[in-house]
Amino acid sequence: MKGQNRIKRGSGFRGVLSYVLDHDEPEYIGGTLPIGSLNQMTREFVLLANTRNDIQKPVWHNSLRLPAGEHITNKTWNQIATDYMEQLRFDESAQWIAFKHNKADGEHIHIIANRVLPTGFIYLGQNENLKSTQIISELEKKYNLTVTKSVGLDDNNKIIRREKSMMKKSEQEKMSRTGQLSERVRLQHIIDDAIEDNPTITEFVEQLNSGSVIATPNIATTGRMNGFSFALKDGDLAFSGSKLGRKYTWSNLLEAGLQYDPESDAAFLGALKRSLSNTVLDNDESNTLISLANSASIKIGEAEKRQLQDVIDRDYVKRDNQYFSIATGKLAFTEETNRIICHEVTPQAIAAQTKLAKIKFGNEFISRGSEAFRRESWLQAAVHGCLDHGYQPNGEDITELKRRLSELESKPALHEKIAVLLESEGGSSGDILQANDPMSELDNIQLAIKEKELELQEIFKQRKAISSQSPTLSDEDRSEIKKRAYQSAVPIANREKIATARKKVRELKSKIDGSNSLFEKFQLNRELKNAGADLSTSKQAINTPDLVAEQKSELARITQEAEQHYQTMRLRKRLELGRIDEQSDAITNELESLEKQRSELAMQLNSDNEASKTSKHAV
Repeated sequence: MKGQNRIKRGSGFRGVLSYVLDHDEPEYIGGTLPIGSLNQMTREFVLLANTRNDIQKPVWHNSLRLPAGEHITNKTWNQIATDYMEQLRFDESAQWIAFKHNKADGEHIHIIANRVLPTGFIYLGQNENLKSTQIISELEKKYNLTVTKSVGLDDNNKIIRREKSMMKKSEQEKMSRTGQLSERVRLQHIIDDAIEDNPTITEFVEQLNSGSVIATPNIATTGRMNGFSFALKDGDLAFSGSKLGRKYTWSNLLEAGLQYDPESDAAFLGALKRSLSNTVLDNDESNTLISLANSASIKIGEAEKRQLQDVIDRDYVKRDNQYFSIATGKLAFTEETNRIICHEVTPQAIAAQTKLAKIKFGNEFISRGSEAFRRESWLQAAVHGCLDHGYQPNGEDITELKRRLSELESKPALHEKIAVLLESEGGSSGDILQANDPMSELDNIQLAIKEKELELQEIFKQRKAISSQSPTLSDEDRSEIKKRAYQSAVPIANREKIATARKKVRELKSKIDGSNSLFEKFQLNRELKNAGADLSTSKQAINTPDLVAEQKSELARITQEAEQHYQTMRLRKRLELGRIDEQSDAITNELESLEKQRSELAMQLNSDNEASKTSKHAV
């Protein structure tokens, strides 16, 4: 049995349903969505998908095909489809439907599902194509189907891993642009040469070092050797063995011939790690910001880099790779190839360090060091539109971020600087309102974008909380309604008589269980028989046609009231979700407008800088 090469996603349910229904005499197999007309099924899918308008492709579609000549019943197909969707981790409430086509080249089914779930969550389907291949192989065995060879799996249904990791698209583009091998490929070649003659650990490290590679041992606190991370001396990134490929993991290096003796090599590896403590990427002994190897960090433009560097240069002077505070003369931070070390842990220094990290690493990096340092680094990164992966914020941190963003809106310090500048040039402080500072405008837009993104996050949380509510009658509600109907319809005197009779029956049963005298038990059993008769008589007294009818009437009335109450709650839920969706749409539109303004202003700044540069050359 085979699946599609890639599971498909789309934006329109009508199109895929039309395709499935319009040829090869489709047969309904099953699913959570009942069979109906094309319009009915489309409407059911679309109604749920519209609860999450932010999802552009809610349609999920895959097919499962048998080899030519193999046939199974529709009941078996239904079981296979259900198993398949459960193992793909689709929620049991998810909408999906399956149809079968009979064709000469192979009987097959189409499964169409809604990625938007009734809970408000989204089916993400991470690594779903590989998981699908594994699941299909397991289903073949479970249902005694013809076993087909699956691409990417070995004979034991395990993933076939590459010996060497492939270059990423960005690496391939850089290689074609510069004509030079990527750092990943250069490292792979050098390590391949170093391992060729079955070296000892010492020989291996020395040969790598002669090939301009720093090999940093990864030693656990227990002393166990777990492998190496590798970095070129002239490179910007460090790679663990697994990032370079399966061939370079510790176990496979040993299997390839690397000679390692835990006792004799422990001292050498420990000394090597200590000697590299000033250059390894994840040195936790100092407060640092570190480049993320292989991250999707977005690099900033040259114009923005120059503007950020100008801001840093106002308060710090650079000597070689070190930045000193102009105010105190002390060393504030040190710039290295793939990290920045902070020596002065103050908000001002960390803010400048964050700007430098944005220039060097882009909008994503990771902080290492004390919790106070990492917290301040995360706050500064968020204010400057970056993401610091080294700290997990809590509610208080989010509140502090909002406070800082609101304070930055007015930018009083910037206005004061502009006032001083204007007065020194013969202007007046009143000209501040007319001052057209593109950089200030860009900062304000960036702050506005961050605020809108936070608002959108809060709205999504509200929507999730409201969507999880289920205003329907529960079993407990129905039990309480029956109790209220009984109390309302049956006279209190009858209820008290029944309650007294039941209490007496319970007491007599308890006495019988605790008695050791046969004569006493005989007497108690006679009393219990009489008490049971009294209880039956009391019950029969309320089972008259009039009282039974009144109880039913009360039960219907109270149930209707409860249903109306929950119906009102469901209506409120829909209205509230609609209101939240309107807010979400409005904020999304504002974000798009702000992004457009930011893009246009950045282009203007870049153009102005280029024009200024040209003018200087002309002079």
